[in-house]
Amino acid sequence: CETDSNMDMFQPIYQPIKASDSEAGPNANATNEGTVQKRRGQSFKLQVAYQGHAFCGWQIQPNNDIPSIQQTLIDCLDPLLNSDPNKPIDIRVCGRTDAGVSALGQYCRVRTLRSEEEVGPADIQKAINDQVHLNSLDKSSDSDGSTSIVHEHASIPLVWCTSVERVTDKFHPTFDAKCRAYSYLIDADPLLTAAKEFNKDVRIEDIVSLMDSMLQEIQGEELDFFALSYGKVKTENTLCTLSRARAYVLQTADGQRAVGIELVGNRFLRRMVRILVATTIREALIMLDQDLFDTATARARLLAIVNTNNRTESAKAAPSNGLIFVGARFH
Repeated sequence: CETDSNMDMFQPIYQPIKASDSEAGPNANATNEGTVQKRRGQSFKLQVAYQGHAFCGWQIQPNNDIPSIQQTLIDCLDPLLNSDPNKPIDIRVCGRTDAGVSALGQYCRVRTLRSEEEVGPADIQKAINDQVHLNSLDKSSDSDGSTSIVHEHASIPLVWCTSVERVTDKFHPTFDAKCRAYSYLIDADPLLTAAKEFNKDVRIEDIVSLMDSMLQEIQGEELDFFALSYGKVKTENTLCTLSRARAYVLQTADGQRAVGIELVGNRFLRRMVRILVATTIREALIMLDQDLFDTATARARLLAIVNTNNRTESAKAAPSNGLIFVGARFH
């Protein structure tokens, strides 16, 4: 994935999607010509958005009172798609997210044995979004204290399906993704307050300039990111290529300042984004403490930690509630 071609993936963060943009059009049930092979049953690619604070993460977690996004979607779609009452539908996902992580463009795949005459893309989108509204009747939690799937202000659904399309039975959202994009958002004022403990004259622009210099140095080439990962490695290697790694000062809709970190990569290791964010911030604060405002000096710091291949050199992962799965590219 080229850097410039992926910048539009971050646009929804700064320009909210209108409700009308996510509604199924009159041809939503039409098959994409040239991409769908005839087979028994159908496969669909879903794009969903969700607010992570209400969920225990993507994956179903038995004995957890907090719902998962996966179970929420199964509850919405099983009555429509399932032809076997003894086995719930299976939903595969592009990137499993942890508790607290939100998404703007998460991709899923769901299959059904039902025919095109019985169910189409618009039916699936409606089954999810109608269920959201049915659960939005002036309540933020159920009688047992568990969180409902709609925000307490009712107008902000916690999960929403933005698009559905038919795909071939060979499509897999995990293995077919060529790159994934994440954004991490940080309130500027608390970060600036922490930085002033090291240098009272620092501006938020100074901090972000140091962070951006570090991030640029790790983009564009294949690197071993083991030092910025967590847990047992279950893959053949820990090599990743970040085609985009940048930091910005942003302004929110209510006029508040924030720091945004944008990452696009061909793969991400477990907790890699959050550890990368925390380590970048830590190194910027260390430089401020040493009165080092030189971006040329900053460039080498993060790359040097990556190259140690030593997890003890990195910082503890940043909180999950600042992380957003922005989207993915499949071609």
